[in-house]
Amino acid sequence: MATINTSKQGDKIVSDRKKIHIFVINSKPETLPQLCEQLSREGYICTSSSDLTKSWDEINQLAPDLVLLRDITIPAIQNINRAIIEENKKPTIALISNQELNNSQFNLNLIDDFIIEPLNIKELSLRITRLLHKTIKAHSKDTIRCGDLIIDTAKYEVYVGDIPVNLTFTEYELLNFLVANKGCALTRETLLNKVWGYDYFGGDRTVDVHIKRLRSKIEDTNHTFIETIRHIGYKFIDQT
Repeated sequence: MATINTSKQGDKIVSDRKKIHIFVINSKPETLPQLCEQLSREGYICTSSSDLTKSWDEINQLAPDLVLLRDITIPAIQNINRAIIEENKKPTIALISNQELNNSQFNLNLIDDFIIEPLNIKELSLRITRLLHKTIKAHSKDTIRCGDLIIDTAKYEVYVGDIPVNLTFTEYELLNFLVANKGCALTRETLLNKVWGYDYFGGDRTVDVHIKRLRSKIEDTNHTFIETIRHIGYKFIDQT
């Protein structure tokens, strides 16, 4: 059976890293060169600013892929991210200290991710890849999202949250058909006809085996997507 490789999109982001543009907002200009140099060595295009009042216009003009915040006060982070979210909708990572993390005024909902200082550039690079990966999936017109389950129909990729799931071709087609008919009770005969084809001579047991394998790959203690309808078949649970 053909295997659906679900890691291509993440690999593509890594391979295209030289095209990723990061805008750094840092209130301490003396630390900007070192940070930008580190990012450049990792293969990113880096633009920076220490002028918080002008950052909005620069972000609008340059349209970076991601905004990185460093050495900025809690109120400033809140204001910056409010503008980014409302006007630019750019993925945002903040570099913060333990003291800032414990500040009761710090609202983590205003940023997409954060890293505790001192900075580990390799960790930052992984966080950037993960966040952009997630953003691309969320906004793709070829993406089907059902709760934490994400199907990229253009790339034949499946994720539960940020975790790629390796499916066989038949498992992928079965999942796609279930999702396309979410909320509907589908008989085993219907699934056999639509997924395997009318000329397939296997019995109902074929559907049960594939459903079991599919569940083992996409479900866990926190996720249940497929419901068994006794004496009938199966239903994909509508999580919208």
